[in-house]
Amino acid sequence: MQDYIIVNPDYAAMAAERLTGHGPLHDPGARIRDIGPGTCDLHMPISPAISQHAGFVHGGVIGALADAAGGFAAWTLLPGDHDVRTVEYKINFMRPASGAAILARARVIRPGRRLSVVQIDVDALDQTGKAKAVALMQQTITGIAPLQKRRVFSPDGSQRI
Repeated sequence: MQDYIIVNPDYAAMAAERLTGHGPLHDPGARIRDIGPGTCDLHMPISPAISQHAGFVHGGVIGALADAAGGFAAWTLLPGDHDVRTVEYKINFMRPASGAAILARARVIRPGRRLSVVQIDVDALDQTGKAKAVALMQQTITGIAPLQKRRVFSPDGSQRI
C-alpha cells in the first residue's frame, strides 16, 4: 500500500454522507465497510431488488457498486471541496454473483492531478463471509474542482465564473 498525503482528514464521514445521496445503491443497502487513503470497500446485501431474472445480481448493479467504490477511493486523496467523475471503466465479469452480499474493494493504482487509475475487485460473499471473485474493474477518475473555482464558458465562448 502506498503512503498518501491526506488533504481531507474528514473523508470518511463525508463519504458516508455522500453515499446516502446514491439512491440506487444506498436504498438497497450499500454501506461503506472500510475506507482509507486511496481505498474504499463497499458492501451490499443481495436481495431480489438487485437481482435479474435468473436470481443472480444484475451486472449493472455490480458495475454501479464498483464505480462508486472506485470514485470514493480516488476522492479520499482530494481536498474535501472537490468532487470526482468517472472518465471510463472496463469491467470483466468472471462468474454470476449470488450469496449473501457483494463487496467491491477499490484501490488507487495511480493517483494524479487530473486523472487517477483505480482497480476494483468485486466478490460475492456467502453466509459465512467466504468470498468468490465475480468481477474486476479498471477505472479512470477525474477530480473536479469546486464550482466557484472552475472556469465556465458561455455558448458565445466568453468566460464567466
